[in-house]
Amino acid sequence: MTACKHLHGDNVRHLGGWVCGQCFEILESRPRKYRMNRLPTPAEWDAKKVGPRQEISWQAEVLKSPEGTNLSTFLTAIARRFGHRDLSLSKHESYKLALDAVKGMGVPFGHPDYDWSRASAIDIADEEMTYWDECADGSNS
Repeated sequence: MTACKHLHGDNVRHLGGWVCGQCFEILESRPRKYRMNRLPTPAEWDAKKVGPRQEISWQAEVLKSPEGTNLSTFLTAIARRFGHRDLSLSKHESYKLALDAVKGMGVPFGHPDYDWSRASAIDIADEEMTYWDECADGSNS
């Protein structure tokens, strides 16, 4: 599997890494690209200064939605709602369910046609939990 190179996401502690805001994959670390800085001059080599080193030339941004919410805050609001509803869920399970709910929206985080506020996150959680009721009940009514 190649590392995600999408433009934005956020670090979500309870999922154990960086979550891409476009493909919603959990990555070990924030996507970045490296380059070598300038080559040292002969005088710097003679002075035994450190040679060229690698530096970050690009890294994925932590994007805030127009409402001022970042992905981790949005996922946290959904996960907490799930956790309050089902006390048997671990934090990690709640966050995985929250991530699945956001992934199911089919748009990248921060898409301008959607509301990314914490109140909207709670509404999404409540809607997802209505399906839990249907699955637990086993009936069609």
